[in-house]
Amino acid sequence: MRDAGEGNNPVAAAAAKDMNPPLPKEWDTCVVFTLPEVAKIFRISRHSAYQAAKRGEIRTVNLGRRKLVPKKVVEDLLIAREGSATTVDKLRAAEADEQREQRMREAVTKLMDRS
Repeated sequence: MRDAGEGNNPVAAAAAKDMNPPLPKEWDTCVVFTLPEVAKIFRISRHSAYQAAKRGEIRTVNLGRRKLVPKKVVEDLLIAREGSATTVDKLRAAEADEQREQRMREAVTKLMDRS
């Protein structure tokens, strides 16, 4: 018996692909992810992941002091990334903005210290 993704049926292949988004093998059995793990998956900094969660771009579940991201949320973000990279692009742009703001704060602080 063939898998739904095998054969010449592109619709079945696409459906099978959508049901199994590309996550690294080490996370196949995970039900939830920590924000640092999500940061690794999307190649963004930990800080950006926490900021995105704070802004609501990454939905989290609070368990005590821990913020966990359900696997379904990560899969949905990965699928959205494949279709259009808007979410990941927003996260990376936000990270770049935060880095620029930090550099500006440091420059202003240095100028103020000289006075």
